[in-house]
Amino acid sequence: MTLDQNVSLDERLSQLEALLPSSRANLRRLSVLLSSSEQPKVAVFGKYNHGKSTLLNALIGQEIFKVADKRETLSVSEFIHDDVTWIDTPGLDADVSGEDDRRAMKAALESADILCLIHNVKAGELDRSEMQLYQQLMRQDSNYRSKLVLVLTQIDQVTPEDLEQVVSEIRSQLPDLQISKVSALRYTRGIHEDKNGFIKASGILEFLSYLNTLKGDVVELRQKEAQRLIRKARVELTELINDRKNSLRSATSNMEKYKKGFWFDVENARNKIVDRAVKLDLM
Repeated sequence: MTLDQNVSLDERLSQLEALLPSSRANLRRLSVLLSSSEQPKVAVFGKYNHGKSTLLNALIGQEIFKVADKRETLSVSEFIHDDVTWIDTPGLDADVSGEDDRRAMKAALESADILCLIHNVKAGELDRSEMQLYQQLMRQDSNYRSKLVLVLTQIDQVTPEDLEQVVSEIRSQLPDLQISKVSALRYTRGIHEDKNGFIKASGILEFLSYLNTLKGDVVELRQKEAQRLIRKARVELTELINDRKNSLRSATSNMEKYKKGFWFDVENARNKIVDRAVKLDLM
């Protein structure tokens, strides 16, 4: 397959996907980066029943995303609020087939500028699946560290001492990860009852302040990420071209050896025929 120069950018990226199937997620992310508006996209994802949708509803101030004890978020959904596109994703580890996880990771890897990994503080330290998720993101792009926030939810349901113990355990697992500690319940109650004490104690204001810092850097981060992905695609395409050239050289060399062997055999056969004809006095 060759790249057609007389096609649109999206078509060209699709052609590259066919050539570099292992880079599909990167190329689709690149397509998003090159066509995105200035409005930042924030993906909220994490394990099933850890408070993703509850947090989103508190931040938006409306019951937009489904909240229930059973698995409700089955697909990726988006809502625009305060110049931000919020993305709710299916809960991880809830679907035996793994389809929910694939949808969530696709949204995180391809669509989002900022990633919020939600973790219920009552669960203690990050479990193996959450650590694997973080490692997968780092393998995709080590710079995810600069736009990933771990959000500890339901801090109102543990003691301050237990909260700090969990934070300490998680920091030992992932020392460089930004951590926000929030209570959607306190925040919602503070808003409804006009009680600033609950709002301040919720941790939501600090979380939003940090998000605003990241939002201010989105345009620059997108440009840098696009440049990295383009460089990576170029390297991989160059490696592919070199592999194809090496394969062609090898095939050409084998063909030349075959041709030489073929004509050597032909010459031997001709000589034998001539010798036989001479012996039979036919020449």
